[in-house]
Amino acid sequence: MLFRSPSPALDTLSVKLLLAQVYAETQQFDQALGLYDEAIATSPNNFRPILAKALVLKEKGDIEAAKPLFDQAVTMAPAQFKDQIKQMATQPPSPGVSPTPAPAK
Repeated sequence: MLFRSPSPALDTLSVKLLLAQVYAETQQFDQALGLYDEAIATSPNNFRPILAKALVLKEKGDIEAAKPLFDQAVTMAPAQFKDQIKQMATQPPSPGVSPTPAPAK
């Protein structure tokens, strides 16, 4: 049947993360950040949306906002991912992405 109800095995968190990644890769950062915020709200104990949001903020040039999220992701992640997350936090943003200037204070 074409219009079956979704399977209970459907992982909505993974679907949101994939869609947000598509937005981020096409530099639709606000849409990506909105989906990551939704994912964080529905799965607060999962490090993946927190890490993903940190990566998008870093790509936008907002290192100050990204740093505590990277720190939180390191704290929450399983041991085998901690070093990789730390490395992601210190790598420069991808070339071709123009950073968003910091707001004037």
